[in-house]
Amino acid sequence: MTDNNNQNNGTRIAGFILISLGIIFILKEFLGFNFFSFIGDLWPVALILIGWYILKRSRQSPGSENAPGDQPGSPPPAGERGYDSIAGINLLGDTSIRFTSKNFQGGEGTSIIGDTHINLSEIDFPPGERTIKLTNIIGDIHITLPKDFAVKARGNAVIGKIKIYDEVSDGFFRNVFFRADNYSEQKKRLHIDVSSIIGDINVA
Repeated sequence: MTDNNNQNNGTRIAGFILISLGIIFILKEFLGFNFFSFIGDLWPVALILIGWYILKRSRQSPGSENAPGDQPGSPPPAGERGYDSIAGINLLGDTSIRFTSKNFQGGEGTSIIGDTHINLSEIDFPPGERTIKLTNIIGDIHITLPKDFAVKARGNAVIGKIKIYDEVSDGFFRNVFFRADNYSEQKKRLHIDVSSIIGDINVA
């Protein structure tokens, strides 16, 4: 048991180091951003965020111990929302919402730390296109879509796995694009734009 714990701790530390260094070099080399000048005394915040993600991944991995009734990767109970649009910023914690509006207007949402689960399977709207834009800094994004609507979707992730229907890409700086056949000719269309810095994206 002790050897397994030591191995898990070593894996977490290695993951933390690699991700930290990678983010620092990405900011500097590709964006011309001086990480150390900007962070200053706030550098522990970055360590906390990355550590949170690694610990969460470790908890959800096969063979990890979960609390009774806690299934790896399972969303929290969904709160029903009859609102016509997605709007708001979530600072900390997982979010799970099932939309039931029959006049859905799309919208935008942002999560700083935490998974986002959006269930749109029961929505409806008059003929036309509705656009949804979701952004997560650290955390997964899961979107459940209606079956009968035409979908155009793009997913972007700096670190993570993207799955949009059967289109899959996993690794660093990944992007996936999906477009239904004859999309522009369909009466009801959903345009999905999803981005994550660290986290997986699943749209289906």
